[in-house]
Amino acid sequence: MIKVSNPKYSPLYYCLSWFPGELLHVKKLFPHTVKKCIAHYGHVGDKDITPAAAFIQRCLTIDPSVHPSMSELLQDKWLIDI
Repeated sequence: MIKVSNPKYSPLYYCLSWFPGELLHVKKLFPHTVKKCIAHYGHVGDKDITPAAAFIQRCLTIDPSVHPSMSELLQDKWLIDI
């Protein structure tokens, strides 16, 4: 799962950087939102799906100029409310 918040950060660049060698070729890709994936597996209550998805998306931000710090992530409203 990769969230690209700045187009200059290409997911392919990161795949090649993090996984040198051959890339796994996915023949059937069905992209879904983080929110839809969380809802599908049913491990999070309905009222927590949207805030959990927002938190995960913040964690997956690649661009370091906009990626929240660990302290900022730990202060996320969803984590505090749990």
